[in-house]
Amino acid sequence: MQRSHIIFWRIFMKIIFKTLITAVSLSFLSSVLYANDTKNIEIMEIGDNKIHTFYGISNSHIIETPSKLILIDMQFNFKLATKLNEYIKTLKKPLSKIILSHSHPDHWFGYPIFKDVPIITTSGIVADLNHKGAFYIKRLQKKMAAIIPKKPVEPLTTLKLGKQNWGGLDVIVEEYTEQEAHHSILIKIPQHKVMIGQDLFYNNMHLVASQRSRNNNWIKILQSFQKNEAKLYDKILTGHGKNTDTSVFADNITYLQKLEQILASGANKEETKEQLIKAFPDRGGKGFINITVGNLFVDKNKK
Repeated sequence: MQRSHIIFWRIFMKIIFKTLITAVSLSFLSSVLYANDTKNIEIMEIGDNKIHTFYGISNSHIIETPSKLILIDMQFNFKLATKLNEYIKTLKKPLSKIILSHSHPDHWFGYPIFKDVPIITTSGIVADLNHKGAFYIKRLQKKMAAIIPKKPVEPLTTLKLGKQNWGGLDVIVEEYTEQEAHHSILIKIPQHKVMIGQDLFYNNMHLVASQRSRNNNWIKILQSFQKNEAKLYDKILTGHGKNTDTSVFADNITYLQKLEQILASGANKEETKEQLIKAFPDRGGKGFINITVGNLFVDKNKK
């Protein structure tokens, strides 16, 4: 009886040991796979808060306060949005709201993944969505039907402009018109010298430009940042390309001024593409040039 009891416990302990080894191995494998899957995450600590940047085709930023999360932009498709949402769940805090920075589809096509989370923006951005949201879906439906929504996002127009407090974090929300988009928001965190500008800023990427009048207005906005905000802020979070510093203001001005110089020379659509690539050969996002010339050469001489 005693011997059978000892044999039983030896067998039992072997089973437990094998189970633990398997569990640890699976856990390690899972963590490795997860780490590889989230290599496009960058984390910035700002006091008691953090900003997590998810680099996709466009960038999403997660503001983490001690009590909650706020997401800025929802990615270009369901696959990217799912990866973003999986990462958000690892932070173990409630996602209180999502802010849409502007109406371009690479920032909101992923919205169905974030069920039951309020999406907010400004009335100007909602007007832009009402104007072209359905068009973006129709244009990309053939190639991306399985991973994009069937109808445009419908945000609430409850995003307030000006000074406010998000879970203990003081922010300033501003809106700019007629630049990369018709309406775009900018979030400033003055205490920590952070500006979250999304597509107002591109780092080492070709810009998505538009009509020449809008491009010139975009230059004026960037010049104002260069003159004023550059004295107060040093961390610039972008919509495309890695987060950077205030040198992005001058960089984007240079790009837009070069584009205007090319157009003023009388270059046609193909010549404009060629000259932009020649002038900025090392930038990413060469496909963005197709969007730019598509915007410009509907009526390239309209200013």
